[in-house]
Amino acid sequence: MVNRDNKKYCEQCGRSIRNGHSLCEKHYQQLKRYGVFLDDNQRDAEDLNQIILYDDYAEIILYDDLFQEEISEKVIIDLDEVENIKNVRWDKKQSCIIGNILGRNVPLANYILNVDNKIEFIDGDFLNCKKENLRVIEKKYKAKKVDKRRKGKIDITSLGTSTIDVTGSCWSIEYDKLDGTRGLILIENGINQGGTVVEDYNANKRMADYIPYERADFMLYSHVHGDHLLLSPAGISRGFHGKAIMTSGMKVLAEKLLLDGSFIHDRNIKELKKGGRKAEPLFTESDTYLFLNKVKEVPSNEMVKLSEEVSIRLVNNSHVLEAYQIEIYIKKPSNHIVKILYTGDLGSKKNFEFQPFLKENEIVRKADIMICESTYGSNSRSFTKQQCIDERKELMDIVDDTIKNKTKCLIPSFSFSRSQCMMCMLYEHLKDSKENFQIIIDSRLTGEINNAYREILQGEDREYWNEVMGFDRFKFITNYKETLEYATKNDGIPRIILSSSGFMEAGHVRTWASQIMSNANNTICFIGYSGVGTLADKIQNSKHGEIMIDGVNCIRRCKIKTFRTFSSHIQQDEIINYFKQISIGDRILIHHGNEDSKHELKRKATEELRKIGKTTKIVVVEKGCDTFKI
Repeated sequence: MVNRDNKKYCEQCGRSIRNGHSLCEKHYQQLKRYGVFLDDNQRDAEDLNQIILYDDYAEIILYDDLFQEEISEKVIIDLDEVENIKNVRWDKKQSCIIGNILGRNVPLANYILNVDNKIEFIDGDFLNCKKENLRVIEKKYKAKKVDKRRKGKIDITSLGTSTIDVTGSCWSIEYDKLDGTRGLILIENGINQGGTVVEDYNANKRMADYIPYERADFMLYSHVHGDHLLLSPAGISRGFHGKAIMTSGMKVLAEKLLLDGSFIHDRNIKELKKGGRKAEPLFTESDTYLFLNKVKEVPSNEMVKLSEEVSIRLVNNSHVLEAYQIEIYIKKPSNHIVKILYTGDLGSKKNFEFQPFLKENEIVRKADIMICESTYGSNSRSFTKQQCIDERKELMDIVDDTIKNKTKCLIPSFSFSRSQCMMCMLYEHLKDSKENFQIIIDSRLTGEINNAYREILQGEDREYWNEVMGFDRFKFITNYKETLEYATKNDGIPRIILSSSGFMEAGHVRTWASQIMSNANNTICFIGYSGVGTLADKIQNSKHGEIMIDGVNCIRRCKIKTFRTFSSHIQQDEIINYFKQISIGDRILIHHGNEDSKHELKRKATEELRKIGKTTKIVVVEKGCDTFKI
């Protein structure tokens, strides 16, 4: 730290600093992340943009994230907007220009026009932010009046693909408001996953075009997995004017996942167009930021009044970090209150002790209607606590053998929750080891989620997570150049690799697989569900010895091991036990499962309830049976 005139200056660039380090924040983070300094540029991410004035427009200079050096792209604006925007730092993201204003990430075009609506760039260039190039897209909204025949009724409808399978959750609740109009709540808005790019795009487009976003006052969320969240920004161009209700922790996670989802959606659209298909984006990166600005943060485990007619309470759920069940209370004009319980995806007690940072499911004792998942509604997918113990021992034995034999073990893992669980497990198992090995964490999104955990966790949980993250055997990779370097190394150092995604349909994990598969001494361990037809499914189940990965035929010689007990979903017997403990006034609706799982769960649950004298009505949600009235 250089001292001049009693001031502190960065040892690397000489910038005046006020933090407790001997470096400015940029160079402190570079040293912490890479072990070396990458530049000596005094500019950092807080410095304002240089603005160059011309005769009839102004140009905003942009800077890269890493070095804060000037990049080739420039933003143009009208001269009379310079005073308005000059005190905000503007940065180029994937496909929009963003500034942080009072804690909100606001697109430059929206800031200039002072609107929250979606804005279209007339010439298609998001760097041209002159007002003549900006057009506000407004969807006219007309309140729906109460139909006398429906007066006092509450309509509950499944709008998503969770009607027929396990992704694309979206429900609506329509009710009478005191002003004589009909109110609407959307519960979740997830994407359809598991098919081809074309199949998923078509299913998500049908869903987005069908959902009445423009009438929704609120969107509620049980948690922020993609199949419950990622279609939400599609509501921006379709007239969503309400509030998205989340806890502060949910919002932190949602931002990381939504921006990643926006990147993947943009990539898929380009792939479809390259293949000659007409495919317009369902949402953009700019829509994602606009949606995030509609989030209203609420506390968990407290009654929250959203309007005169609607109150909610978020109840503990052990599915993933910041997962909740949602109690929804709707007051009818008669002052009678209807209680709807939406469970979201529930966690299992059988592997709860192996999943850090979670809170046990709370049993809600009473509701008029319960909307419950059935992902593991079939007993064929169930597991026991002893199987959880045995599988984790077996996985750690494989890890030990990998280190002993100086080979490689690839563990495809979802970035949110599953990767953090595995990191804790590997840390606990190997923290005292004296052997020479590396654990590769290869995923940009996993890194983002890791940082989100640091922000969300409190007290002892945060201290423990910082301890895990500081484990010196972890090597964090975020760029493909490093992936290729480490995947092709043959230096005799054993490596355990965590790489997303679990389906192996995209990302660096495909490169790891192509390099690892051909060696019979290596292992690939699958710890999550693999969609039918995905690369993960083919590696596990294909009868052919050769598997195509990114245009290259790869010979499968390595050992393959599939583990079944890492799922964070509640098991069939646990769901039935929940049904036994809750008093239901109207019915239980079963969704978010395939047809066989839903019907098996209904049959077995009905039998078990009758044994204890309960006649609770259980209904399978499916095509032709997806709207319910109370």
